[in-house]
Amino acid sequence: MACADIDECAENPCQNGGTCTDGINGTTCACLPGFTGANCETDIDECAESPCQNDGTCVDGIDSTTCACLPTYEGTRCEACEGSLADCNGLTSDGCEVNLQSDASHCNGCNLACAAGEICSNGGCQAPPSGQVPDTPISTSALHDPLAPAVADVNGDGELDVLVANAESGSSMTPSGSLSVFHGNGDATFPPELYYAGAPLSSNAVVAVDVDGDGWLDAVTVDGQTNLPLGPSAPGTFDTPTTFTTGTPGSVHLCAGDFDHDGVADMATTSVTQSQVSVIRGTGGGSFGAPTLIAIAATGGVQSSIACRDLNGDGFSDLVVTSPSAARLSILINQGNGSFAAPVAYTNSANGQTAGIAFGDADGDGTLDILSNGAAGAYLYFFKGNGDGTFASGVQSSTGASAIANSALGVVASDFNGDSKLDAYILVTTSAGGVRPMTGNGGGVFTSGPVVPTGASPGPNAIAVADLDGDGYDDLVLTNRGSGTLTVIPNGL
Repeated sequence: MACADIDECAENPCQNGGTCTDGINGTTCACLPGFTGANCETDIDECAESPCQNDGTCVDGIDSTTCACLPTYEGTRCEACEGSLADCNGLTSDGCEVNLQSDASHCNGCNLACAAGEICSNGGCQAPPSGQVPDTPISTSALHDPLAPAVADVNGDGELDVLVANAESGSSMTPSGSLSVFHGNGDATFPPELYYAGAPLSSNAVVAVDVDGDGWLDAVTVDGQTNLPLGPSAPGTFDTPTTFTTGTPGSVHLCAGDFDHDGVADMATTSVTQSQVSVIRGTGGGSFGAPTLIAIAATGGVQSSIACRDLNGDGFSDLVVTSPSAARLSILINQGNGSFAAPVAYTNSANGQTAGIAFGDADGDGTLDILSNGAAGAYLYFFKGNGDGTFASGVQSSTGASAIANSALGVVASDFNGDSKLDAYILVTTSAGGVRPMTGNGGGVFTSGPVVPTGASPGPNAIAVADLDGDGYDDLVLTNRGSGTLTVIPNGL
């Protein structure tokens, strides 16, 4: 009787796509790239050789790896610094800590320092300008009545994006709103907006904050009534919003903080019609609890702004609220458990009002100060901080006699001209408006410059500040509801 060779490959012993070769009483498996073992059962760990540089995280694939880089690093192996950034101290713990375009100690190269008193602009040393140097405005179509911007990297690509709350119809009390997202190109320009319609998103304000703990920024708005709509994101896209009550009608401005230090985002809002703020504490997973209402005299109105900031260095977010009709701002100090002390009011000079809020060290003493602009556009107010959550009364810097007719609903602060002194821009919203530069002298005094027109008429509605082109100097972001544009004014340095 003839004996047949048994086909040991018939039982498919080779795993993961391996090719079986039948032998005499045995098989041999030829493995696909990325696998090993007698039966190709083992996925080779390509991360074992630590291919990722600068503490990047290696993700093992099939015969490949992907490196997830720490912030400021880029490249397939995280081998390079982003853009004009550089690692001049050799430490990965602080990333690429130097911008070679704007760092006077490392101007166009590590340890290439400018002369004393010079600044670094575009990788070259020069004398600091006497005032701010705004560049030509760049406008992008925003077709849904853009009202309020928020700047953040919502899709995790390392470039700043802009969220815009749209006011498509109605007033601040009864809006019909939506959300637009402009994903940044990294050069102060944007592709066409991504539009989220058909949801009760607000016309009044928007903040970007991770409220559900998934590592992605969400969009939180106020809808002008008593609702706090939340649009969760998954990288850079937004889902149908969930609505939570603020407990007060006419909710118009909001800010995000961690009031009870539990690692979960909380919210606070102001009202058009009520002299009070609403505090809404996050409960985790994207939910919020019942609101707590805090009365603050004379805070109602469209121009009554709110900001969340740690004012006394205890790690808890405090509140700053402006009262335009009373020409003052109110400070609410967090008590360390999510509750707040009674409001303490600080008045400004007799002229003007208080509307917008900005922070920074305006007098160089190392403590946080507050800037607020007069709602009529005629003054900028400096409230000197004492470092313990208390402040001096506001000291005014005039923006010039011609500015008295202007309407200004916002102020931003940064070192815009590179001289290490805090400067500001005031929003001017009248027809053919724009922004008014206020150059700081490092002692809490600001000098007015001419209004920089945006080319949009009527003038802009709201303002934000961020370095959109990565040159180390902050740029301006403005929404223009009347002209249907999102405008960036790059820093000219």
